[in-house]
Amino acid sequence: MKFMKKLVFDFVSPATGHATASISPFSVLARFETLLDTALHGVNTIIRKASTINPASTKKSSAVSIPLIKASTPVFDKRDARLAGRSILCVGGQKHLYPAYRQIVEDAGGHFLSFHSRADTPLSELHKLLNVTDMVICPIDCIRHEAFFVTKRYCDRFHKPCVMLDKSRVTTFYNGIRMLKNLQ
Repeated sequence: MKFMKKLVFDFVSPATGHATASISPFSVLARFETLLDTALHGVNTIIRKASTINPASTKKSSAVSIPLIKASTPVFDKRDARLAGRSILCVGGQKHLYPAYRQIVEDAGGHFLSFHSRADTPLSELHKLLNVTDMVICPIDCIRHEAFFVTKRYCDRFHKPCVMLDKSRVTTFYNGIRMLKNLQ
């Protein structure tokens, strides 16, 4: 806002309050470009100073960061990364895609578990499944809010490998499983 006020003030005569007649469009663009360069220089200086902060002195959170996976997220597989009998709990998602999800998990050597929450399903069932599973995958576009928060808090608290999917598509689920294989 200050930038716009300054730009307008520079072209308005303080005595009359009217715009000066001798302003050409090229002078306006040149002035705008100069002000923009000054602003960008200030931003670059702030970024440079922020990058020199000692990372050891910054406060780190003990919470595990849960990645958000999209269908376009590049995931590079580790060599021989397999789920080797581990159980994967899918919380939420679209029920008609569960057979495809199951096939992806079983192809990777894992065991598929699912929790599709309905309004009448108690969250105690989710707690039981979270206790017995090794890893969690959670499509966040099709899940009950309470189930999402229970899953996220549980995985943060007990450091259980977990990925959140932005969509409940098969390609996104596949990328999420690839990410879980790399987290082990």
